[in-house]
Amino acid sequence: ASLGLMAEGAAADLERILAPLSDLPRRLRAGEVGGPEAADALETLTRRANAVVEDLQVIGSSGQPQRELVQVSAVVKEFVQSPAYQRLRRAHPQVRLEVHAGGLLPQVPAAPAALAQVVENLLVNACESAAPAGQVDLTLVLEQVDRPVGRYGRGAPGQYVVLRVRDSGPQLSAEDRERFFEPFYAQKRLARQELSGLGLTLVHRVVADHGWFVDLTHEGGGNVFHIYLPAH
Repeated sequence: ASLGLMAEGAAADLERILAPLSDLPRRLRAGEVGGPEAADALETLTRRANAVVEDLQVIGSSGQPQRELVQVSAVVKEFVQSPAYQRLRRAHPQVRLEVHAGGLLPQVPAAPAALAQVVENLLVNACESAAPAGQVDLTLVLEQVDRPVGRYGRGAPGQYVVLRVRDSGPQLSAEDRERFFEPFYAQKRLARQELSGLGLTLVHRVVADHGWFVDLTHEGGGNVFHIYLPAH
């Protein structure tokens, strides 16, 4: 059932993204669009289509990721300097987005590219939740966890580097909290249009593949996602 849901959702997502692309040649020949306008439209459509394909590839290749010791703060800072982050800021110019990733923390075993995708998808979701003019905060802290149990998983007692993404948007309902990471649920139920529809499913898959765990709490009227990464 999950595979059918994912296949149906991916097909519908790609169809929705590519429909304007199929009409672009006609519009170019008719002179309705051209130059930078056409280039920007093509870039946007191909980027969104590629996001669906890349998410499917990551989810489909689930298993034992190739890990190395990484500084989570370095991964976060690299994303903040990326074109994807700049697009996110342009899409939500009135959302106050603050990143607190300074300080020296222990390294964690992780696949850097997969961790970067977790950071990106959680921030995109948070900005959409907080839109049009709310607050999003990303913080990194080191915690000693004696009973490492979260809503969506568990781990062993020990030290964890905790990645927290807090948004000021409406609190998720009980049903939303239970189904949040299902394929295309956030897109269809919560109108998260900037994600591929599989972005949050990818977050859950990366967390599970690495042996991390994730929790969701409500603080100050908003939602807080906690990703617990065992410290090396």
